[in-house]
Amino acid sequence: MVKQRSYKNYELKPNIFFQSIYKIDFKKYKTFKGNVHTGQNSNEERQLREAKFREGVISALYCSPTMELGIDISTLNVVHMRNAPPNPSNYAQRSGRAGRSGQAALVFTYCSGFSPHDVHYFKNSAKMVAGNVVPPRLEINNEELLKTHLNAVYLSELNLNEINLSICDLIDETNKDMLLLNEDVNNKLKISDKQKDSLLIKFKKVIKDFESDLKIYKWFNDDWIKNGINRFPESFNNALDRWRSLYRSAISQLSNATNIINSGTFTTNHEQMKAARRNQYQGNIQLDLLKNKTGSNTLSEFYPYRYLASEGFLPGYNFTRLPLRTYIPVGNSGAYVSRPRFLALKEFGPGNLIYHNGSKYRIEQLLKQDIENSRTEAKIVNSSGYFLEGAEKNFEICPLTEVALNNTNSEIITQLLEMSETRTEEQNRISCEEEERLSHGYDMKTYFSIPSGIDTVVKAKVLNANENFLNLCFIPTAKLTRINKNGK
Repeated sequence: MVKQRSYKNYELKPNIFFQSIYKIDFKKYKTFKGNVHTGQNSNEERQLREAKFREGVISALYCSPTMELGIDISTLNVVHMRNAPPNPSNYAQRSGRAGRSGQAALVFTYCSGFSPHDVHYFKNSAKMVAGNVVPPRLEINNEELLKTHLNAVYLSELNLNEINLSICDLIDETNKDMLLLNEDVNNKLKISDKQKDSLLIKFKKVIKDFESDLKIYKWFNDDWIKNGINRFPESFNNALDRWRSLYRSAISQLSNATNIINSGTFTTNHEQMKAARRNQYQGNIQLDLLKNKTGSNTLSEFYPYRYLASEGFLPGYNFTRLPLRTYIPVGNSGAYVSRPRFLALKEFGPGNLIYHNGSKYRIEQLLKQDIENSRTEAKIVNSSGYFLEGAEKNFEICPLTEVALNNTNSEIITQLLEMSETRTEEQNRISCEEEERLSHGYDMKTYFSIPSGIDTVVKAKVLNANENFLNLCFIPTAKLTRINKNGK
């Protein structure tokens, strides 16, 4: 697309650079092969690609932050960063992959003009390149973080061997609709009152070093710990709900495909029959992934401990909390690709194209049960960006700014549907015709609310010559809600 600023007709001309590139006879040059190196690859796959990269079989690796730590490729001479890293420590780790044998190396960074972060460091590159590496900070007083550790302590007290390999070992599969926990697991999750008292003492020993800091928070006390212990069986069961949704979807796909194949309605070479066979095959692959039967030593996305960490039930600093996943049919196999929720809202948006291992796929299906009854609505405060849902939709003033919510200062958004897992279909392979990869222009808006209550907000005023210059609010724990207003 060309942005036209002239009233005169604009004649579209070929891009001279690419036109000349396509005319080159590359047969006389060395063959260059690129590949990806991300957390979506299996350990065996990543190690194989690293070995081929060292040998020169692979000429370029396109990496996520998986290449930051623990990878030593001594002959690496060039590192190209597609955007400015979050902070100097990331820059040091990424740039430090090159020149590890003492040779000269080239490190360059592309800064997007549409990113305030990139623009800032483009203008102040010394702060990134020669900046101070700040020690990482972890807010150990975070309520959700403590819940995950309380769950981990509880789980360590159980003799729950069923959790060691597959979520299916926890589930009664005889009822495909309910997929309830099996009776043995349910019994193991329940502990006696004496064990609960012992667990309370044990957890208080875990937090002993910083318990005094926790006492300033209204939510923390012995009752909070006891409530977490009492609710453990229910919380454990609820943490498996997203897995259940994916499992039911795979079963439904497999069943529908099998019914078409067995119906005798279509001939062997009919397109409907071919599609049914593909869906049947892919349905079985999805079930194997969900059961953690990957056919290798690699633990899949649905290895129980890894899955529970991503659901925010157990500690898991290496996994995105509550990611969204899409299923990608890759040749004769398939894979679930996960993204953080805010990123997935756009990348896995309806009809959007995503790129994986040299191919492109279109998001074709939202895996959600009873969509009609899942729709909700909310009220948005235009001046502050406050997000009012549930009973708060009836508020007539903004809880934070106390501004009256009339028709001009607020907006009712209807037909809201929470983003869930998706499924893709393969499109044409990526080719040189795609000089730029474009995603749909969704209208993304971010709002906030304060579930912990307005009384937790700390307010301050900045004065200039004894006049109120700026009102500041510090919200210790806010909930962010992002809405795709232009989903197609």
